[in-house]
Amino acid sequence: MGCEQWTRGGRKCYHFYNEPKLTWVNARTKCQSLGGDLLKVENKDEKWWITGQMLLTTDSYWTGLNDRAQEGTYVWADAATSQDQLVMWNQEPNDYMGQEDCGIIFSNGGYNDANCAAKAAFICELQYQGTTCPAGWVSRTTTQMLDCYFISDYKNTTMIMTWSEALGYCASQAPSQSAVSLLLSVDDANEKAFIEQQLSTLDRNFGGWWTGLNDKDREGYWSFYGQAVIASTLLM
Repeated sequence: MGCEQWTRGGRKCYHFYNEPKLTWVNARTKCQSLGGDLLKVENKDEKWWITGQMLLTTDSYWTGLNDRAQEGTYVWADAATSQDQLVMWNQEPNDYMGQEDCGIIFSNGGYNDANCAAKAAFICELQYQGTTCPAGWVSRTTTQMLDCYFISDYKNTTMIMTWSEALGYCASQAPSQSAVSLLLSVDDANEKAFIEQQLSTLDRNFGGWWTGLNDKDREGYWSFYGQAVIASTLLM
């Protein structure tokens, strides 16, 4: 079983419902009736994928994000804790008039708290049944998203590139228009260990491999694509 009429992104299938617009509760009921739930962003790959999809629309969508149980403590619809680095609040939440407890995502990828009784478009998700990476890529299956990695052959002179060229090459390798392919960014110790293990099986490359780490936006401020300050334990 694949995603059928839904859009695949990593290990999940997504459906962006523009009509009919529903309240947050009714939107969640609709998602659950299809075997899924409202959107829950669980890691940086999913965050970037969703942000890319939102750029293709002008609408705003309900997500599973809410603080209905405890004011100011935002969780996903299944009560899982939301991670601050994965939710880009658009100068929000402000709980306007004490009536905004459900999270909407805008077309720019930013979030806003809104009245749960308001009607809006919504995003459903469910787990994808089947996990494969493109040929020549290696997979890491310890996260909710299917992580695929391509390690270039440094002995092939056509694969020796500038950073910008490598960034463009990665983008061109996305298996579909709905997929996102970027230079490596390292999220946690487990991913760091995985990458180190993969590289340890290869002949030593004195030139190294490009990653997404850069300070192009602000000199001396190194980050993966503008994300939060990187833990020193993730870099050597």
